[in-house]
Amino acid sequence: MNHSLTLAVLLTASMPAAAQLEASTLAQLARRSPLVFVARVDSTVAAGGTRTVVLSVSKRLRGKPAGKVSFSEPVGAHCGSTLAGLMRHQIVIVFARSAGDRLVVEGGRRGILTAGRGVEQAVTSLITTKRADTRARLLASQLSHGNRRVREDAALALAIEPGLERVDADSRQRVLGALAEEMKLGNTNKLVSLLTAATRIAPATAARSAWQLALAGGRLQPLAERMLTQELPAATVSSTVPQSALATTRTRLTLTRVLAHTKSVRNLPLLRELATDRSTEVRTAARQAITTVASGHAKPVFRAIRPNAIH
Repeated sequence: MNHSLTLAVLLTASMPAAAQLEASTLAQLARRSPLVFVARVDSTVAAGGTRTVVLSVSKRLRGKPAGKVSFSEPVGAHCGSTLAGLMRHQIVIVFARSAGDRLVVEGGRRGILTAGRGVEQAVTSLITTKRADTRARLLASQLSHGNRRVREDAALALAIEPGLERVDADSRQRVLGALAEEMKLGNTNKLVSLLTAATRIAPATAARSAWQLALAGGRLQPLAERMLTQELPAATVSSTVPQSALATTRTRLTLTRVLAHTKSVRNLPLLRELATDRSTEVRTAARQAITTVASGHAKPVFRAIRPNAIH
């Protein structure tokens, strides 16, 4: 499965601008930037329609930038500005590359960050860690980092990290613990990323979380339903249906819609119960779902084994 594409689709569904973040995480920037360095902002000047920032390099983390470097951009750049907001004497970490005879910041505004407590070490570790499984363990450990950017970027990066399935039990627990915490807090980008990661290491946990979001309604419902219908095994989705799915007409409709999309014969007994629901809307949806599921099987489906009792 293309985990990067999956995450991009889910992020776009939940928050259109958020998918851009995945390409500019600290892990991605550390992987592709030829130059990474710590520097002090010496000056920032806007004149003649151009904003220019001059920095003194104090530590080279990758590559060999000059002792003094400068970056420029049009003064008119606002939302897309890379340099606006930088202040004299500020200590920053910069990801950069050469473009002809000048330097450009890699990753736009996210390619320059304040060198806060522990951030330099976090970036250095991302640069020096090469093995996929070790890198995944590192990202899992950064989920509890003291810096918010480091924490959130670790979650985004983990969702597509190739070595995630091979991490140890402690790292898995870190990921699932972070997911449980984020289910309470609701940071959309981080939550979607952790949920995507969980589908790869703990599908049942991911399914329970997705059911909770889908049944709660709100802006995360569409992405939760997509997770249940397209990213998780049908058997796992069926076996983790919560009791709350039967609570209201709205939740029963959501339940019916998800079960129809899984097209699993396991769901027919529950769909038949929903086909006798007191709500006309639910009955109609359930009968249509039964037809959809049954039509996908050449053999009779009347002997379908009832799935585990609803939790």
